[in-house]
Amino acid sequence: MERFPMGDQTQDFGFGQTQAMHVFIEASRLAFADRSVWMGDTDFVDLPVNGLINDDYVAMCYLSEYLTLKVSE
Repeated sequence: MERFPMGDQTQDFGFGQTQAMHVFIEASRLAFADRSVWMGDTDFVDLPVNGLINDDYVAMCYLSEYLTLKVSE
């Protein structure tokens, strides 16, 4: 969500505005998908924490082919 001007009403990213809600929902969807695969107690499960926060992985998740349709579509 760092890529977006969250809170900027002039760019439709204000509280409750369409673009802000769309970005939040997409970020939540991706986060919950990762959580469902990697959730576990780090004392018992080897979790790739550094991989999940890696810039390359985040960029791959951001590619349009992984996202749902834009609000205007």
